[in-house]
Amino acid sequence: MRLRALIAILICAASGAFASATIASVPQHLLIVPGVSVGSVRVGDTQSAVRTALGKPSVIRTKGKVTNWTWFKRRVVVLFASTGKRRGHAIVISTSNPAYGTAAGIEPLSSTKADVTAAYPAAVCDDSAGVCRLAGPAGCLTTFTYATDKVGELSVSAISVAYAHP
Repeated sequence: MRLRALIAILICAASGAFASATIASVPQHLLIVPGVSVGSVRVGDTQSAVRTALGKPSVIRTKGKVTNWTWFKRRVVVLFASTGKRRGHAIVISTSNPAYGTAAGIEPLSSTKADVTAAYPAAVCDDSAGVCRLAGPAGCLTTFTYATDKVGELSVSAISVAYAHP
């Protein structure tokens, strides 16, 4: 099971090379590729690669099986596995920074739930939880969190779609 999860992360990360090669109009360092990356940080990246891409984090916290790196000015959070075979690799990348966006034009703080469902018809929304979830390559997941109909945060994760849809 762990090997399958590691392979899924690697496939998610590799998929970004193909997706980003086809999207030239959005600056790579601000592009969110659903199921793959937020800006220049991809699911599966090492801590070293993330530090190179984003610089020194404002805060680093470890709790249980997850290490949380936060950049307050960038409004970016990266969670790393702190145990197991994924140790030191990005498993969730989130942003509430409106400078980031998808090629379909979905941006934190300005896009609505209706924008998300129009841009990504395969997204499954749950109003009681305030989220739309979009399955990506190899089971990676993109989550659009919204309140009062505005998308507040976008997250790309290696969390299996099976865990996101009970």
